[in-house]
Amino acid sequence: MFNIELLRAYCSGTGIKVAIIDTGVEFDTNVLHLHYDKESQGIIEGKSEIKSLHGSACAKKIVEVAPDIFIVDINVTDIISNEITEESVAAAIKYAVDEKVDIINISLGFLKYSFTVDKMCKFAFDNNVIIVSASAQSVYFPAYSKYSVKVSASFDSVEEKIELIKEGLFSVSCLPSYRRSVIDDLNSPIIESEGSSIACAYFSGILALYLESKPFVDRTQIKHRILGSVDQDINIIDSKDTNYFNEKIEENSVFTIMSTHYNFDIERYKPIINKNIIGFCDSTFKFINVLRSDIDKSKLAENLIVINPVYSSRMKYKTTGFKNVQYIGVFDNHDNCKPMLCKKKKIRDITTPLILIAGVGMECGKFIVQLELMNQMISLKYPSSCITYNPLGYLFDMEVFAYPLNISYPEIVYSINNVVSDIECNNSQDLEAIIINAAGGIFPINKVNTNDFGMLYHAYISSLPIDYVVLCTNTSMDWSELLRKIDELDNMEIKNIAIVMSDLTYDVSTLERLNNIITFPENKDVIKRYVEEYKYIFPQIKIFTLDDVKNGDLLRDITMSLS
Repeated sequence: MFNIELLRAYCSGTGIKVAIIDTGVEFDTNVLHLHYDKESQGIIEGKSEIKSLHGSACAKKIVEVAPDIFIVDINVTDIISNEITEESVAAAIKYAVDEKVDIINISLGFLKYSFTVDKMCKFAFDNNVIIVSASAQSVYFPAYSKYSVKVSASFDSVEEKIELIKEGLFSVSCLPSYRRSVIDDLNSPIIESEGSSIACAYFSGILALYLESKPFVDRTQIKHRILGSVDQDINIIDSKDTNYFNEKIEENSVFTIMSTHYNFDIERYKPIINKNIIGFCDSTFKFINVLRSDIDKSKLAENLIVINPVYSSRMKYKTTGFKNVQYIGVFDNHDNCKPMLCKKKKIRDITTPLILIAGVGMECGKFIVQLELMNQMISLKYPSSCITYNPLGYLFDMEVFAYPLNISYPEIVYSINNVVSDIECNNSQDLEAIIINAAGGIFPINKVNTNDFGMLYHAYISSLPIDYVVLCTNTSMDWSELLRKIDELDNMEIKNIAIVMSDLTYDVSTLERLNNIITFPENKDVIKRYVEEYKYIFPQIKIFTLDDVKNGDLLRDITMSLS
C-alpha cells in the first residue's frame, strides 16, 4: 500500500498534524504541549511533568520519518499516581479530533476492552481522523477497536517494511529509536526503544507522508482503504434460513469423530454422554461399539452424527445404512454450529464462578480438561454448565458456539458476556460453576498462525469476571510467552491460575502451515521433565499433567481456591 522509498524521498509531513497520546514529549520544536487534568477531567494547555520517556521515544521516531509534521502532545499520565486511565485517553482523543489533527498515535493501551475509549475512537473515525494503535503482547485496546489501525512489530528484518496482514492490521519492521535514559542529562547512557510502540510511531510517520502526498483525495476514501468498511451492522442469522446443526440429537444415534487425536476413552465419559446416543463407530462405519446395555446389539443404529472437531474444513461423504446423517463442525467450508452473536451493547453482571480454559492453540488438551472437570463435578453432584467452541460438546449437552470472524472485537466482547449471562439466568439450578473453553490461542505462534493475536481469549477476559484460569500448553511452546500472559492476568487481579501440560505436542516443521499444524503424542518422560522445569519457572503457579487432571488434582485446586 505504501511506497516507503518514494514517500520518504519526496515528502516530509508538511501540513500534517499528528496527536501523540502518551507520556509526554520532551522537545519543543513544532509541538503544542497539553496534558490531562484529573481535577477538571479535561485537557489543558501546558507541558506537564514527564515521568516516562516512552512518549518522547515515539515522537522522535515519528519526526525521524516525517520531520515537518506538527505534533499535538497530550500527556495522559497522572502526575501523582503515574497511571493512565480510560478517561484520560478518551478525553485526549476527543480533544485531538476537535483540534482537527490528521492522525492520532496511541502507542499504549489497556488489557481490557473499554467502552469509553471505543466511543471516542468511533468519534475520531466519524470525523476522518485516523487512530494508529500499538498491538502488542501487553496492549490490546484501543488496538482492537474496529475504528483503529492495529500495528504490530516484526523482527524478521531491520529494513523498513510495512506489511498488510488484513484490513486494519499491519506488521511493521523498522530500526529502533535511540534516546537518553534521563532527560537533559548528557552523561546518561543511550538506550534503544523498539517493539510495537516504535513500530506504531513509524507507521504514523509514514501515514503522515502518505496523507501529504494525497492532498486532493477524500479522507473518507483513505480511511476506508486502510481500515476497510467497519460500519456494517451485525446481521443476526435466522436459524430457519441456515443449515446450522439441529441441537436435538435423535434417538438411536451413533457418532464418529474425524480426528485421530480426539478418539478419547468414551467409556470414561459414558455417564455424561447424551442419552440418545447408543454407540460410536470409526470413520469406515464398519463396526459400532454399543454404549448402552439396554440396546439390542443386532439392531442397527438409525442415525449417524459425523463430527469434525478441528478448524480445517472437511468434505461431506456418502454413507449407507443410516436413516439420517448429521454433520457437526466445519464441512465444505461452512461452520454449521450456531454463532455466538448478540446485538446487545451492554455488559451484564455475572455472579456464578467462571472457570476459563485457554491454550496456546488448537489441540492442546483444552476440551479434555473441560470434559474432565464436567465429569468430575457431575459425579460430585455439583451442578455446572459448559460452554465450548468444540463441536464434540454436542455429545455431552454442552453449549456449543461458533465464532464469526466477520464481526469486530467489541461485538465479540458483548456477545460473550450476554451469552454467558443468559446461560446463568436461564438455568433452572443454582450453578456451582460455568466452565468455558476459549477458542483459538492466547498468543501468536508465528506470523502464519497468529491465533488472531489472541483476540478471542482477550474478549473473554474483557467481558467476564473470570475466577480461575487454566492455561493449556505443550512441550513445543516457549515458556516466556506464557510468562507474559500470567503477568497480564496478575495485573488484571486474576490470581487463580493453573497450567496444564498436554500429552500432545506440535510438529515444529508444520508450524508455518496455516490451520494445518500436525500434532503427535509426547513421550511421558519428556512431559515429566517439562513439568519439573515449569514448576521451577512458575513457582507461584500449580502445574498439572492431563493425568493429574483425570486424578482430580485440578478440580481440588479449583475448589480450594474458590471456596
